[in-house]
Amino acid sequence: MNIPDLYFRDFLRGHLDGDGSIITYKDYYNTFINPAYIYTRLYICFRSASKNHIEWLREKTIKLYNIKGSIAEQKPRRKEQSTSIWILRFAKKESIKLLYWIYYEDNLPCLKRKKIIADKVLKLLSNQKKKKYTKQKK
Repeated sequence: MNIPDLYFRDFLRGHLDGDGSIITYKDYYNTFINPAYIYTRLYICFRSASKNHIEWLREKTIKLYNIKGSIAEQKPRRKEQSTSIWILRFAKKESIKLLYWIYYEDNLPCLKRKKIIADKVLKLLSNQKKKKYTKQKK
């Protein structure tokens, strides 16, 4: 693809609207260890049947904004499906950075329902205190 760097984040916002997801949820997995271990998880995913396209997206996000993500293959679940789906996924810290990057102004063209999710999760995460993970001395 030949998207000028100047417009790439606008292209990526459109890609998120069409073939992307903003996934957020509360993770209670470790509450058996400590009831306070509740985490807000956030992932941004881009999907395509083209591995080349997903690799190109990743290369551009690394080059332009130094976020890497990871690529995974989702193999067909049924015999009549012959093509894998390729997924570029960004975890929490990179997702936050990516959301601020692609929604750089308030009134940009975008799918409103995804913008609402992005705004809500960014507000929630900005209000949370960062947890410190240090061993307590006995």
